[in-house]
Amino acid sequence: MTAGPTSARHRVVTLAYDRLWPFEFGIAVEIFGWARPEIITVDWYDFTVAGPKEPVRTLGGMTMMPEHGYDIVERADTVIVPAWRDIHEKPPADMLDAVRAAHAAGARLVSYCTGAFVLAHAGVLDGRRATTHWRDMHELKRQFPQIEIVDDVLYVDDGDIISSAGSSAAVDCSLHI
Repeated sequence: MTAGPTSARHRVVTLAYDRLWPFEFGIAVEIFGWARPEIITVDWYDFTVAGPKEPVRTLGGMTMMPEHGYDIVERADTVIVPAWRDIHEKPPADMLDAVRAAHAAGARLVSYCTGAFVLAHAGVLDGRRATTHWRDMHELKRQFPQIEIVDDVLYVDDGDIISSAGSSAAVDCSLHI
């Protein structure tokens, strides 16, 4: 399934990046990328992956090649940001630009676990409610004091931005969507 401008189905784009954590990425693929016609009788999501235009290494030694570059992100209805690889590292400019463009175009943004740091670096969480993994909440608040951090929840639905707590909470967040 790939996104396209004439698609009537809801377009979900999941971001990929080098040193990707495959568990959180896999949650997006399993829930949004795999239609289950044996149990679901409605049109499922139009799912695709966007990333750098080069192979992406994952934790655990796998390598994958995203089908699309970040340029398709602004055409998404929902953008999913899996857990970010290092909370002390600023994400690449092209990824942040894609997140900003998607948000400006009206896309719903979803972060899993430390993916909230990507949304924070993009500036889209300023003045908003959000959560992240419990281990990293204090660091998110330290780096981005303008975000209202919500603790002791599985996810925060703040309208067009939804953030999940830890990795497993991404499943609950996705099912909520």
